[in-house]
Amino acid sequence: MAVHDGPVMAGGTRLVITLHGHAGHAGMPHLTRDPMLAAGHLLVALQSVVSRTIDPLESAVVSICMVEGGVTPNQIPAEVRLRGTLRAFKPAVRAQVDAAVARVVEGIAATFGLRSELSLLQGLHATVNHRPEAELAAEAVAGAGLALRRDLPPAMTSEDFSWFLLNRPGAFLWIGNGDGADLHNAGYDFNDAILPAAATALASVARRALREGI
Repeated sequence: MAVHDGPVMAGGTRLVITLHGHAGHAGMPHLTRDPMLAAGHLLVALQSVVSRTIDPLESAVVSICMVEGGVTPNQIPAEVRLRGTLRAFKPAVRAQVDAAVARVVEGIAATFGLRSELSLLQGLHATVNHRPEAELAAEAVAGAGLALRRDLPPAMTSEDFSWFLLNRPGAFLWIGNGDGADLHNAGYDFNDAILPAAATALASVARRALREGI
């Protein structure tokens, strides 16, 4: 089990970019406005957002995870869509990333004579533990005889539980899965053997909270 003091996971923003060009024959690219070529440049340019916009002492991520475009190998398509995610712990840093992404998208589109659309759907907030509740959870886990870590760094993943912590004091606990593939990997296999430890931890936290009147 692991319990963080303060930030646990980052806040996330869903990113959708559509580059609108002019379709045409692959053998006559000069008669088109090629969104596929622009998408390639955009993929590279977006990686400069964090490294050249955000303070190196802050944390942020820009990841493009999907590129959709084209219907046949001998046609330059009319549009290409890119989808991904932006991550940061602080709202001010997320705002900086959003603005920088918008600037880069607009600039690349203009360079290649395209029209662009950008959608930034701000979803999950950063998951941040409240200190008293984190201490209670850590004491309960240790008191139940479970192995406890307090030294894990925050992760740039995001979590729905952040909504609870925005409205009520609480803490998010990690449960170790053992050796194996990471999350969002096709080889990931949930370790059923951790369920007794997880149930024990939750029951121990509940008992301690009831005893302390929380």
